[in-house]
Amino acid sequence: MDVLLECLGDENVEVREMASKALSGVVRCSQRQSILPLKDRFVALTGKITLPPRRDPSYPESLRSLHSAILGLCALIESLPYSVEPWIPSLTEGVLLML
Repeated sequence: MDVLLECLGDENVEVREMASKALSGVVRCSQRQSILPLKDRFVALTGKITLPPRRDPSYPESLRSLHSAILGLCALIESLPYSVEPWIPSLTEGVLLML
């Protein structure tokens, strides 16, 4: 799990996207109790990241961190394709507002 979370922050977009897909599969096979700490982690990460202007030197790092958090949230949503947990509607709304 730690390796997947680390890969979500990789410099290559392709690695981040594949890590998100793999995380979704791992979460789908794991116990439901492990989802909420991950959700809280990704929500907290999205809340503390603000994108600076594009010309700012810290822009790429901030964008990568925000993208990794959003991919993590998407992985959690995709991990439960046949049910709607109580936290999914508000999470989906939050993800859509970030787009």
